[in-house]
Amino acid sequence: MNIKDILSIIDGVILNIPKNINVLINNISMDSRNIKSNDIFIAVNNGYLYIEDAISNGAILVITDKDIRITKDICILKVSDIKTAILRLVLLIRKRYRYIPLIAITGSVGKTTTKELISDVLETKYNVLKNISNHNNYLGVASTMFNLKEDYDFIVLEIGMNHLGEIDEISRSVIPDICIITNIGTSHIGNLGSKKNIIKAKLEILNGNKNAKLLMLKKTLPRFKYPYLDRCKFKISHIKINDKMSFDLKLNDKYKLTFNIPNIKYIDNILLTLGLLKYYCLDEKEVIKAIESYNGINGRMMIYKYSNYTLIDDTYNSSYESLCGLINYIKRLKNPLLIIGDIKELGIYSVKIHKRINKLLKSINKNNILLVGEYTKYITGIHFNDNEDVIDYLSNINLDGYTIAIKGSRLMHLEQIVDFLKK
Repeated sequence: MNIKDILSIIDGVILNIPKNINVLINNISMDSRNIKSNDIFIAVNNGYLYIEDAISNGAILVITDKDIRITKDICILKVSDIKTAILRLVLLIRKRYRYIPLIAITGSVGKTTTKELISDVLETKYNVLKNISNHNNYLGVASTMFNLKEDYDFIVLEIGMNHLGEIDEISRSVIPDICIITNIGTSHIGNLGSKKNIIKAKLEILNGNKNAKLLMLKKTLPRFKYPYLDRCKFKISHIKINDKMSFDLKLNDKYKLTFNIPNIKYIDNILLTLGLLKYYCLDEKEVIKAIESYNGINGRMMIYKYSNYTLIDDTYNSSYESLCGLINYIKRLKNPLLIIGDIKELGIYSVKIHKRINKLLKSINKNNILLVGEYTKYITGIHFNDNEDVIDYLSNINLDGYTIAIKGSRLMHLEQIVDFLKK
């Protein structure tokens, strides 16, 4: 790929004429600190402030949406819409490596877990490119695709959204071969307005490739005519949950599968991962082994045992559906203490959904339910103004013997309480 290839697909104004349009591009980055010789620098957001740094580091082409003056002899391409330019670059790279299978994953909850599980399984045999953490918007997907090289065998992408059309744009740029929808819940319903629009937004993942295979469980979209991954075919039985989760599983062979995260909701993520067995040549026993080795993601149902209490850190984010999974687990335990923060981006449904949480908490003593946020006021328990007040309260009670579970939306910053309890 050279400068000529870039200029031919991106509409813009060339502010500085390149000396040689056939110079080969090494890498593309949106971080000036990562720029090396013969790289492209894309100035996103306030990235225009670091254009000089990128040039000093070796950039030979800068893409920006700002009017800038650069006296150095380097090609500057000014575009009207930086997002469109980025997605066109992603498409150019994807077409170049079209032969590498791409698995795209979306859904209301469980995207990151499913991505990590699938990647772990594939990595038993193949070299896999995947998003870092949950960087699943167009910038995160682009940053991942900019690292694509011919030595990768698979691409596994988590794709998120908070409005209609967002997944459509990404899907058309990455051209998925396998599309996975983990589930349909209430996440972002405040932005999308209805469950129907959430379904519509998730199905946009198919727009990039009309021949893509769709992988999802029947309960995800029960009224729609799509091929489903039949949960019954896996013959799951004898589910047991304590510090871990175990169940009997029948594939070609019989397995007693032990999963490190004690949350029954994760069975769906496991089944979607096992669904890949029908598409790719994977060793069944190695797949099971990889699933059993999965240790989870920081801030997502991570369990820490201390001398006097157990801490469950599920603070990375929250939705009604994921909160249900946590509550269903902790209410089985002796001496549960639950700390809940607001679920964000519910819009006009905020009060209704937070009130609904009360039904899940009937078996937990209301004095063991600590609440922080605007909408948790609709939940029965002890209410606090902020995280510092919760920490002060915890500092003055005896926590011996408790299992303390903490969950709330990312904007609630409940990791502050986790950090206190870890200390």
